Amino acid sequence: MLECLSCGNKFDAREIERMFFAMEQQLKSTFTSQGQQKDLQYFLYLVQTGSYNKLQQYLKRDWHQKSLEDRSDEEDVTGKIVVITGANAGIGKVIALQMAKRSATVVMACRNLVKAEAVINEIKQTVLNPTLILVKLDLGDLESVRNCAKEIRDKVDHINILINNAGYYGVSNDLQRTKDGFEMNLGTNHLGHVLLTHLLMDLVKKGAPSRIVVVGSLAHENAILNVDDINMEIDTRLGFGNTRPYNNSKLCNMLFAKTLAKRLEGENVNTYTLCPGLVNTDLFAGMPRWQRLAGFSLIMASLGCEPEQSAETILYCALSTKCSQESGRAYRFGRPWKEADENLKDELAEKVWEVSEKLVGITGSPPQKPPSNK
Repeated sequence: MLECLSCGNKFDAREIERMFFAMEQQLKSTFTSQGQQKDLQYFLYLVQTGSYNKLQQYLKRDWHQKSLEDRSDEEDVTGKIVVITGANAGIGKVIALQMAKRSATVVMACRNLVKAEAVINEIKQTVLNPTLILVKLDLGDLESVRNCAKEIRDKVDHINILINNAGYYGVSNDLQRTKDGFEMNLGTNHLGHVLLTHLLMDLVKKGAPSRIVVVGSLAHENAILNVDDINMEIDTRLGFGNTRPYNNSKLCNMLFAKTLAKRLEGENVNTYTLCPGLVNTDLFAGMPRWQRLAGFSLIMASLGCEPEQSAETILYCALSTKCSQESGRAYRFGRPWKEADENLKDELAEKVWEVSEKLVGITGSPPQKPPSNK
């Protein structure tokens, strides 16, 4: 029996099999590329044959080696300044709590300040006298990104760890645009973080040895990205489950981290990108209706990671001494992700970097004279 973590109902394995048999033909007609067909066949095979252990490894995680409280291989971040985007929910909320427990100064860059204040109150109930700084950040609005960077610069004079965590999963039937005219997934997940990272870069360099962690996704493998039409103004096809925009944005995230590592060689600033796993958060609230009706969300809920589990790889990249001398690599389940490293091509990464800078209006270097800490 599998228990749905979202509704608490229990489902017999055969019942889940019947769900998938019923949706198989519809899915096969929706998948178009050879790679998607291959993934679908393997996924359905695991379900139909009852190979749930393998299915858990395929979708979930197979390592859970340490508690979030285990700091045996971590660098001490007492008094260090950690900036986290999207710290008001899901993984970001867990990361904020864990950094506060480690006595770091946590800068929470959040769009929803009401939720963020509630998280701050929760943290204060767990951690004695935490140092928490809340700033407003809407990654889908470049003006908000600039204002956020200015506010951070007014409050801290260096940054030791920058965690680009906030994410948007938009799978509507029509392309959604940000205030600045960017495709919503691209603008929120990628371009907003590109600009924020640029505007804070001198503070990150001043905090060296420092780290920049960019949260990517396994979804990057399903990206269909045309860099010349990165904003999807010509080719507006949304792909399977309307996920093409999200997949593309996650590929851009990871390519950005790869190029950033090269640009920062010799600066004592390391960059990391990662897949946190299939996470049970509000990120998937916008899943297509057919997925919910066909029981796909049941599989996600039953086999996905909790935010506390998914936070482990982010904490690993941000804190572990094991990867302190590495930069530009991808990680999954707390270990190097060789397949992703091989998939992230240098030429494509450079093109995405150049186009992204133009889209957000980056010219020259970021501010060079940070104000004194107030």
